Amino acid sequence: MIDYVALEAGIPFLSPYLKNGSDFSHGVNFAVSGATALSASCLAAKGVTSPITNTSLDVQLDWMSTFFSSAFYNIDTDRSFPKA
Repeated sequence: MIDYVALEAGIPFLSPYLKNGSDFSHGVNFAVSGATALSASCLAAKGVTSPITNTSLDVQLDWMSTFFSSAFYNIDTDRSFPKA
């Protein structure tokens, strides 16, 4: 969805979180093609398999939380702030 917004607005696409060497100066994209809202274990319990990926929304949200923690928290001063 965000790719369509960027395309229409004429701004750069957000860099993928999983791509090594990505430039996150204008944002970061945590989305994975084929990802599901429910976890793989929840789907498996219902007899549903996802052959494309086992990356679900909770995994993407964990990546986002990890990124925010590393990008906006200074352990030396115990303060949160945007890194330059």
